[in-house]
Amino acid sequence: MALSTPQAVIDRARRLGYTSVGQYSDEVALEDYNIVRSELSNLIMQNVNENYFSEIIRTTWVASQNEYALTDDINNVDVNKIENVRIKYSDDWEYVRATKQNKDNLNKELDYYNENQSESNPFYYVFADSIFIYPAITNEDDLWVEQNVTNWVKLEVSLTPTELIITDTDTLFPREYTHIIALWMLYYIYQRKGLINEANNAQGIYNNAQTELIIALSDRVSVPQEIATPNLDYYE
Repeated sequence: MALSTPQAVIDRARRLGYTSVGQYSDEVALEDYNIVRSELSNLIMQNVNENYFSEIIRTTWVASQNEYALTDDINNVDVNKIENVRIKYSDDWEYVRATKQNKDNLNKELDYYNENQSESNPFYYVFADSIFIYPAITNEDDLWVEQNVTNWVKLEVSLTPTELIITDTDTLFPREYTHIIALWMLYYIYQRKGLINEANNAQGIYNNAQTELIIALSDRVSVPQEIATPNLDYYE
């Protein structure tokens, strides 16, 4: 069962634990949700692929500006690593792969590269939460006024999911496995009620679900044409 929002997962956890909103508030439940989602996301990155959560971002870039703040386009995630940067300097161009540079190794003033770096051989470097490309993109209209450009810079990035609010749509975590988050939230529900046996049982089911999640996602990454679908009947 695909649960695409924190609210849907929280509602499922409440149903599994026969718990009301009064007993398990949205505030507490959302905190538990984000803890469990983060734990499972880290497990996937450690055991399946460190770049499992990735995204291609096509940006709106300010013409003649070298800097682009990564947080402008990316919500609810942290950028782990920029895998590739591809740029085109005209609407009818193909994307050109930019070369990553270390700013400290550049031996000329940055203005020099805006004037002299070939558009067929751009480069970029990353500093703090921004990416810088050279040469800058220029895009003048018929009146010689610079216009911003959309989709001329394509960033391929690996991400770490960050906390969601209750109404967000989770676009990163594998949607067909979000019910596993509810299983570990069920453990928290039982712990707070003092139901130790039920909590231990929930922990065992969650541990099994974790294992099947990693196996299924590993098969998906290594042999995509032969995805193994775990038996999840006993989690319903």
